[in-house]
Amino acid sequence: MDKVSANLTLIKTFFIRDMKIFASYKLLLFTTIFGIIMNAILFFYFSKLVDSSPNPYLDGSYYMYVIYGVAATDLSVILINRLNNEIRDYQLTGVIDSLLSSHHSDLKILILSYPFGIFTALVRFFIYIFLASFISGQNILDINNLPHLILIISLYIAVIIGIGLMAASITVLFKRGNPILYIYFFLSSSIGGVFFPPTVFPSYIQFVSELMPIKILLDILRDFQTGFQFINVGEKLMMLFCYALFFLISGFFLMKLSLRMARMKGQLTNY
Repeated sequence: MDKVSANLTLIKTFFIRDMKIFASYKLLLFTTIFGIIMNAILFFYFSKLVDSSPNPYLDGSYYMYVIYGVAATDLSVILINRLNNEIRDYQLTGVIDSLLSSHHSDLKILILSYPFGIFTALVRFFIYIFLASFISGQNILDINNLPHLILIISLYIAVIIGIGLMAASITVLFKRGNPILYIYFFLSSSIGGVFFPPTVFPSYIQFVSELMPIKILLDILRDFQTGFQFINVGEKLMMLFCYALFFLISGFFLMKLSLRMARMKGQLTNY
């Protein structure tokens, strides 16, 4: 019980630290909110162009389609880059060695940057959703489905944290030029169903698209617009759960391995 209490205290300490750092950049808060509002408005008017003519690839409004994609991509970018950016900041400011010299494990200290990152990503996600609902005048999310949404988003966040850990393990060893980030963001934005339906592609690309975590998430989220039934998404939820296990286990393993190798080679503090 004391160990649990100590870990919760540590999480709270790092959360408050990160929140104070974020709050100290007052212009950053303004530009963040302004950017979200501009994106929501821009895609609303762009959707008028797309919706002005019949579209065989879309069942409903393009705005409803794309806003989930934009919100999910924003959440993915923040969380995948979270640990990667923290490690680079620690290396550049020269504090990584002192941080990792504490009596806590290296991995625990590094992943403590995630709680505030998750909080920030979720706040931004819901701002997108509720702002889009206000702009379009449509009820994007039924409050009765909120528990289901939390479960779905939680599974997806676990997947993204796993991928982020894998990406961060490369940053520990090679500092820059992270292929995992580039590959994931390229595939997500191109065939992940973020900006347009993957049905425009040949069948073999559609098959790959159906396996992507962000595509699975977006399919479930867009079901909220067409009459969400929890029982109908059981298979997709199971896929997200399996992805979460695979990427978290792989991410933790690769991260521990990279930290050990970096210490052995004396590369941990290099930047």
